[in-house]
Amino acid sequence: MQSEKWLKLMLPFMAVMILPIPQVRVEFPQLQSQPGLRTAKPEFTTPSSQASEEDQKVIQKCLDLTNVERSKAGLGPLKLNDTLMQSARWMAEDMAKNNYFDHIDSLGRGVGDRMREFKYPFSLAGQNIAGGQVSAEEAIEDWLKSPGHRAIMLKPDFDEIGIAYVKAPGHKLKYIWVCDFGHRR
Repeated sequence: MQSEKWLKLMLPFMAVMILPIPQVRVEFPQLQSQPGLRTAKPEFTTPSSQASEEDQKVIQKCLDLTNVERSKAGLGPLKLNDTLMQSARWMAEDMAKNNYFDHIDSLGRGVGDRMREFKYPFSLAGQNIAGGQVSAEEAIEDWLKSPGHRAIMLKPDFDEIGIAYVKAPGHKLKYIWVCDFGHRR
């Protein structure tokens, strides 16, 4: 029970990864990996499903709550980006399908590599993940309690976002959240 609460709160430190492409940075909070039993590595594909109408409402709520916090900080709103939506959905599905919880996907890619493969031309990329929260309100609340996640949400340079919410009954966390943040070159 205590480890579940820790997973839910996720209080990490902030990390910046410098990528080989000049003037490209990827930011994401450092979390202790929570790998489950990873099965054979899947082939890189587009997400296997689209968000249901109900899930789209949850995603919109997550976007609205994020933009409320950005507004409070004097920042402009994030806009949903289809490519980032696909990247985030693929990541959430991958974690659900392969029973792990990590910023590195089952193909060994971080957020920047995955965004490149989805053809998102970024100059800055970041990612927040969460697990176990059943509502957008819970996910946003937990991210705001974490200095690293909060910094990603409120980074002035980000202007686009992809949000995924996947119900994962076979996963120990039951719900997986992924937000991919970006700024185009």
